[in-house]
Amino acid sequence: MILELLLKLMDESMIEYCSASFQEELHELWAKTVGAAAKQAARQELLVKYLCPLVTRYGFDPTWDGVVQSQQSAGPWVADEEVIAKYKLQKWLLDPGLQARKLPGMHEKPLHTAIRELCEEIERKSGRPSLAAPLCSARHGTPAIQLKEVPVPWARVFAPLVCAVIPGVLSSEEVQALKSWGMSRRDWSLANGHFISQFEDGVLAYKLWSRVCHLVPSFKGLGAVGLNQHMRFLKYGKGHYFAPHQDGENRHGPARSLLSALVYLSGMDRSENGGGTRFISPECPEVATFGRCDRGCDRCVDAPVTAGSMLLFAQSVIHAGTEPKASEKFVIRTDVMYPLAQT
Repeated sequence: MILELLLKLMDESMIEYCSASFQEELHELWAKTVGAAAKQAARQELLVKYLCPLVTRYGFDPTWDGVVQSQQSAGPWVADEEVIAKYKLQKWLLDPGLQARKLPGMHEKPLHTAIRELCEEIERKSGRPSLAAPLCSARHGTPAIQLKEVPVPWARVFAPLVCAVIPGVLSSEEVQALKSWGMSRRDWSLANGHFISQFEDGVLAYKLWSRVCHLVPSFKGLGAVGLNQHMRFLKYGKGHYFAPHQDGENRHGPARSLLSALVYLSGMDRSENGGGTRFISPECPEVATFGRCDRGCDRCVDAPVTAGSMLLFAQSVIHAGTEPKASEKFVIRTDVMYPLAQT
């Protein structure tokens, strides 16, 4: 999603820079220059030519050092559309993958850097603690985290999976930082027997997704496109619970949700302590009598969640949020999105 955002911003604000004439000037300059040092100097020369008219309006020197200084400091220029275009220009200029053809002498991975910098900028503005780089990547084959399916014998769903837990998505430090940030929010409201705080965070969705995307199964031959950037903190205290229910479908552009995702910022030591997610059997006597399975039974299934884990489940499966007995329950709720037309 963030990659799409970056490319969208570049399309909107950099048409003049990405024009054929600009590319021709860039390639011509590159072709005439020999040697890595000379190419770097030529690149700086071209950057200064296009960037200086933008940064000088805020008092920076019309030099390469002035350009660098403007990027390393904060001020009103950060919200200036032309200055934003300046950042995108530099990232475009440094990324051969975004240009007409690969430029010689450029071995960096600037698009990855550009995305990381854009994420960090958004995180700074939101006040949310930043997450580190992905803990696990399919490209690197690091088995840091794994998906563990949770048997729900009675469930028959039209979805990529029924229920699964991915432990260790967040470190203990990240859990505490996100929990502290969530607790500091002032927009909490009471809904469905618990407290909720809603927010939009494409960066958090992107970073969480980058850690689990290689584990999430495809559906009808198509892979998931990411996590829903519309997120909710859910907070359960004593007396709070969410009665048995199904989750509704959410749509965002050309994508729809098929799986719910809960990132646990609290754990559940034992099922009798509550504070977890319980999948309700159609034969549960507790639900038949009381409308909820608060004490647990031998038919319903409790997801084995711990702090830092992500719980995934089909949205059509009936489940409940159990009342915490020992400590507060705190989770981030979002969705796994799949292509709309094909699902």
